[in-house]
Amino acid sequence: MVVSAVGRQADGIAVAAPPGPVPARWRFRLPAPAFGAASVAGMVLAWWAIAASGAVSRELLPSPTDVWDAGAEILRDGYRGTTLWGNALSTLGRLGAGFGLAALFGVPLGLWMGVNRVASAALDWIVQFMRPLPPLSYMILLILWLGTGNSSKAALLFLTAFPIIVAASAAGVRGVKQQRIQVALAMGASPAQVFRHVVLPSAAPMVLTGLQVALAAAFSTVVSAELLAATDGLGWMVISASSFLRNDVIVLCILVLGGLGVTLAWMMRVLDRRLVHWRGRD
Repeated sequence: MVVSAVGRQADGIAVAAPPGPVPARWRFRLPAPAFGAASVAGMVLAWWAIAASGAVSRELLPSPTDVWDAGAEILRDGYRGTTLWGNALSTLGRLGAGFGLAALFGVPLGLWMGVNRVASAALDWIVQFMRPLPPLSYMILLILWLGTGNSSKAALLFLTAFPIIVAASAAGVRGVKQQRIQVALAMGASPAQVFRHVVLPSAAPMVLTGLQVALAAAFSTVVSAELLAATDGLGWMVISASSFLRNDVIVLCILVLGGLGVTLAWMMRVLDRRLVHWRGRD
């Protein structure tokens, strides 16, 4: 049998040799963010092509240029007495109030329910009852009780995020391996030390995951709440622009909302990596 760089001869049949390693000078690896940028550029290009082709009416699908011009106009002149950044801050302020209160009260309550069977038996059914309810089902009652101001919207966001955070925190505690607790107790640790040094670090990944899910749910809910009753905010801009058939403003607000959502999700992932750097290492 004769083997060469091109192939080999076996039983009278020529067989191609397997390809060798690619030379280092031919290798070209793009960084991961480049793929994301390329996909965004591709979507914008497809959007521009569809709008330019006339397949969809310009009134229904404004082109990227139209949306850009609308954004420049609003940044320069405002929109119905408001500014784009002011409306974005209004939306984020409501989100921060409702989600912040939910995290402040939900995490300790969930941890308590995880370690205390009596508290879990007494409160878990309430959390499980609230969790699948559509958040906007509260909205009419909250408007009647608290008015159309920010209080009703903050309460709605609280009710949206609260059961998710409580359920995730309690599940994180219940998921702690009993062997770890038993080893800590056998080494003389007190119940408080076990909770601080064993239970809390083990439950932290689930708690942070619950916070991320709750933030996403609250963010989508605040926009829906502003569509129903608000005098500012990005959701209000969308419903107001629809009354004047300003689809370019609607698309602009959608893009801003998407950018804010991506930024908030990225911030939560960074916080997760900083606070729970041991995730996946146990």
